[in-house]
Amino acid sequence: MSQDIDNKNGETVINARALAKDILVGIYDDGEKITRLGGKPFWMPYDDSFGPDAMKRDAHNSHPGIRPRFGVVLSTSPYAEKLGVNVRDKVLLDTMKWSRGFPLGIGMKCWRIKVDDILLVDNGGFDADETDRINEKFPGVLV
Repeated sequence: MSQDIDNKNGETVINARALAKDILVGIYDDGEKITRLGGKPFWMPYDDSFGPDAMKRDAHNSHPGIRPRFGVVLSTSPYAEKLGVNVRDKVLLDTMKWSRGFPLGIGMKCWRIKVDDILLVDNGGFDADETDRINEKFPGVLV
């Protein structure tokens, strides 16, 4: 799976390619409130005030909420590459714009999202904690 496939239709590290204006991403963000963006702390806005038991939650048992998520690009389309979105980029995905996760192998999922629904591409790369989570969830992607 860690072998790149370069072709006219986009780049991939998962032996599957995105179509049209889509990319395939791995969402590794598990609901952190603070992350690093370009090497600096970045506070993630979120809303945990939903659901039937919202009033019963306390500060130690809160849901990560509905909010944007960080992901790693697993496969691109030619349209995405023209916009500067490349495989292994760290991207911030607009809230709930990604598809339902689909199997990528045993115990792994990926999600489809339109390039136009990416809020930003972080050129600062991944910190050590993010790299560990990505390598755990998507082995062989970050080489």
